[in-house]
Amino acid sequence: MEDIVEYLGRGLFVFVRLLVALIWSAIELAYEKVFWWLGWPVLRALTLGKFPKEGFIQDNHAAPIIHFLVSLAGVTSPMVALYILAQNYG
Repeated sequence: MEDIVEYLGRGLFVFVRLLVALIWSAIELAYEKVFWWLGWPVLRALTLGKFPKEGFIQDNHAAPIIHFLVSLAGVTSPMVALYILAQNYG
């Protein structure tokens, strides 16, 4: 009986680790690509084309602080847009 419990426990442990790895990969993809793609045009428009110097698809060449700032703009810009829409039409 203990063998069955141990076998099921290992299976559950492997499943949970796989699930965590998939979630972590999705978060990493969102941070690395999606938020860059959202934040890049926003910052280019706000700074009239001056920042960031890297191109739209050159996110892997950006310095970590630049990548963080552009991704931060990518995270906050949809939130700000939804807030404005909710204030005007909600």
